Amino acid sequence: MLHVRSIFPDQCRVEATSFDLKPGNPQGEAVCSLIERYFCHRPAAFRDRLSFLRKGDFELDWSAVHGGVALASLFQAQAPASMSVLVAGLEPETDLMMLEVFRENVLNPLFCGEFDSAVEVDVRPLLLQVVFPGEPQWLPAIQLLTVSLASVYFRTVFGEREQTL
Repeated sequence: MLHVRSIFPDQCRVEATSFDLKPGNPQGEAVCSLIERYFCHRPAAFRDRLSFLRKGDFELDWSAVHGGVALASLFQAQAPASMSVLVAGLEPETDLMMLEVFRENVLNPLFCGEFDSAVEVDVRPLLLQVVFPGEPQWLPAIQLLTVSLASVYFRTVFGEREQTL
């Protein structure tokens, strides 16, 4: 299972959802396939347009490090749409460090501690994201992109780990 915690600051709420790690519907599979191709031959850290999307002006700022953790920010029309931390659960100390970094550098400065408890989640793999207020028509695309991105990342990380064992 892929566990997702989405912070919606404009609504003062945190939404908890879970998905199969591998999508079970054609739309999710198609988006994951596009993201897999997009990530092919990319460095561990980059910022670039999501050129495979036909609609919207989306960019991804991505940084992944050893241990199955990553940071991802989506931008729509150059405005922040979401900021996320992804923790796989492979190295618990690394997970905790990244969640603390996210709390100190994103949640505290933006929300003065209002959503600090969101990092205190023990489920893995976890996508913890802030979904910023924006144009409502883009919200479903942003949510589909972030969950698909997490699905691809975690399946890749878990696959690489199996190959080294």
